[in-house]
Amino acid sequence: MITAVVTAIAITQREARRQQAEKEAEAAAAAKKSVLVVGGGISGLLVGLFCRQQGFAVTVADRKGAGEFLEGDWGEGVVWVPRSAGRVLRGVHERMGAEMRERACGVDTLRYRKHRSGREVCASKLRDTLLFAASDFHALLRDFTTAELKLETEIVAYRDGAEDLDGPLPQGRPYALTNKGEKIYADCIVVCDGDEGQGRAHVLASQGITELPEIDTQWNQSTGSILAEGLLGNDKAAALLQGGDAADMWVGPDAYVFTLVVGDGEEVIFLSHDLDAENEGELELSDLLAGWNPALSSPLTTPSPDTLITSKRLTIRQKPPSLVSRKSRKLLLFGKNCFTFPPHSPHLEWCYHVEAAATLAVCLRKAASVPLGLEVYSRLTALRWKEAMEMAQERFNTVTAAAAEAELEAADLLWEVEPGDGEKGAWWEYDAEAVAEKNFDAVIELLTQELLGKQRAMAEEQARAVEEERKRMEGEQKKAEEGLSEEPEEGESEEGVVEEKNIGENRNAGLGTKEEDEKKKEAEQVEAAPKTTHGNPPENEANAGEGMLLADEDEDEDGGIPVEEVVCSKPKDSERTGDSAARTRTEVEVRNGAKH
Repeated sequence: MITAVVTAIAITQREARRQQAEKEAEAAAAAKKSVLVVGGGISGLLVGLFCRQQGFAVTVADRKGAGEFLEGDWGEGVVWVPRSAGRVLRGVHERMGAEMRERACGVDTLRYRKHRSGREVCASKLRDTLLFAASDFHALLRDFTTAELKLETEIVAYRDGAEDLDGPLPQGRPYALTNKGEKIYADCIVVCDGDEGQGRAHVLASQGITELPEIDTQWNQSTGSILAEGLLGNDKAAALLQGGDAADMWVGPDAYVFTLVVGDGEEVIFLSHDLDAENEGELELSDLLAGWNPALSSPLTTPSPDTLITSKRLTIRQKPPSLVSRKSRKLLLFGKNCFTFPPHSPHLEWCYHVEAAATLAVCLRKAASVPLGLEVYSRLTALRWKEAMEMAQERFNTVTAAAAEAELEAADLLWEVEPGDGEKGAWWEYDAEAVAEKNFDAVIELLTQELLGKQRAMAEEQARAVEEERKRMEGEQKKAEEGLSEEPEEGESEEGVVEEKNIGENRNAGLGTKEEDEKKKEAEQVEAAPKTTHGNPPENEANAGEGMLLADEDEDEDGGIPVEEVVCSKPKDSERTGDSAARTRTEVEVRNGAKH
């Protein structure tokens, strides 16, 4: 027993050392590869953070200057980091978990309120889900990012065709062209520039697609933030701020407003959504919130120089057939510039992007080449994306249908963001890095089988084409030979050849010349005459037919006339007596069948 335990421990340790050595070798290879991330927003910093964790040399390029990059508004409002996303982020650095807790909004409950009375009707627990102001989350990622930053760098074009690479594939590197004429080469280019750049158009063009139209959701969104100092003296706003950090969902019949109080009441971040099925245009907040609880409407509609509000019509950006450029297969779209989720599910959208960044870095490290790594990444994230999209679409349909009837309730918006909450709760237990590490080889095997299948199909298609060509050539050769055999000999007229040909055809059809016809007639007369025997009674017609058939069969077995021709040369059934003719025919058929 002890020996077995010791052996098991030794095997486990040896396997652990093997895996560690393999990971170190992959990291050493990754250190020789470069990744260019275009766009220094939250998605770009996520990709840079995870790629640096896996050992890549990473450069993040952004058009903003230093001041705007550090203090600017990234326009995201609130960032949701559910359990599964937080798990992979904490693995980036030993201090990341503590920093996330410290910088996140200090709330553990999302409360749902009636829009007029402000009464709380239900709540969602946020034990393992963190909420951040977008600027705070960007600062968190920036502090842990060790990638090289190239600010004030606008990318105006991408070049990843075979003629643009700095070497042959798969080693050749594509480049991004800056507004200053600089070429930034990298083994892999990840485009996270949102609506600002040329990345999406470039990838679509590589697939022969001019444009993918965005889908109108019929929802308008307004996003803004209000500093508490701008609300001094507003007694009605005190109720919103006095509780410190808080997350509330105010639900009206066809609209809702999400508010997040951060910094112990220093700032209020809000997002309003209203359904505009008739496409009447965006409503002013004062019109949208008319009749709503003053604790909400007063601070959001009070003019303040520090209040910044942005409004837009929400659309769904469709996902291209492939997120990878078809030219070099080394340029990838990432984040919201490649697709967006239906409204009302920011927790699903942010969760997916964090997990996808972690998966991408693992795939690039483990793959022998960048195109292979991006292909495995696309396969690994496809199912997760599909599941997230289905949940988001279901939620969107429910909320939109209720709002269209002016019957929107808190239950329609209730977010399930904790594990264990039914079937959807299990979705938050996903470990992106572990799944990528575990399933990478399985995807490689799948790709190998697909490639072998394609090669077999191509080989079979080529074999069919060769066989068809062979048959065609044989047919043409046969026709040519037949044409040569029908050419008239020297001194012989074409009419003579035609006449001889017609005679041969007549013979094959049972027709002959005059002399042959006369001889045949005489033979039939002799055969019809009564036959005499020497002491034996004459045989009947049927017996004669049988003897004839058997003799012909023997002749056929010795290489004579085939049975089929013998049968054809027999007298017709109408010329025979009834029973004997039937018996003879049956025997012919049986023997003919046996012959075959």
